[in-house]
Amino acid sequence: MPVAFYVFMVTTNCPECGQPLMLDGPALQVTCRMCRSLVDIPAAEWKDIVSFPSQMQRQLQLKEGDLRTSLNIGREFTMRVRWGPKQPSCACGALVDLATCPMGTDADLPCVCGRTVATFPAPEWLRAVSLRATQLWGVLREGVAAPDDVARDSTKPISFSCVECGANLKITSESARLLECTYCKSELFLPDQLWFAIHPIRTRQRWYIAFVSP
Repeated sequence: MPVAFYVFMVTTNCPECGQPLMLDGPALQVTCRMCRSLVDIPAAEWKDIVSFPSQMQRQLQLKEGDLRTSLNIGREFTMRVRWGPKQPSCACGALVDLATCPMGTDADLPCVCGRTVATFPAPEWLRAVSLRATQLWGVLREGVAAPDDVARDSTKPISFSCVECGANLKITSESARLLECTYCKSELFLPDQLWFAIHPIRTRQRWYIAFVSP
């Protein structure tokens, strides 16, 4: 059965704090790195994103590697989507050897660069909204923290002085951005320089879906 491969890069904004929210693959829940809110992304929002590329492909006649940017205004989210026909590859650019991972494979494929590329069958909820979605590559598995979210060793906290009492506070990647001083009980907001030291700015990641042709 013919299979078509598409790459996706998707961003939206957190409904709680308004900051950019990177969607490293189709997932029903995503944690905002800025405010730490758990954001629900309804399956209906994903339906629009994963369904329109094949429709637009027939109109645009895109070739391998020809990417387009679309703005998808859904029921709850406005998604900025970079997409196009492209064979799955590692972040280094090396193509995945599709002969070693037939449809249905669930594994982390090693790359010559030392990284791995996760591949697994599309989850049931995604197949329910897009019957043709078959296999995923480079997708962050649901419930797994993005690698850049664990930027610092939590055993090595950063010292931060309370602006009210001067107490030395220990800040880790688990600390909330708005926190209470353990000494004077003042509410403190961690400045950008400190926050981004423990939560580096991330760029959107490429991930792939294989669609079976009708």
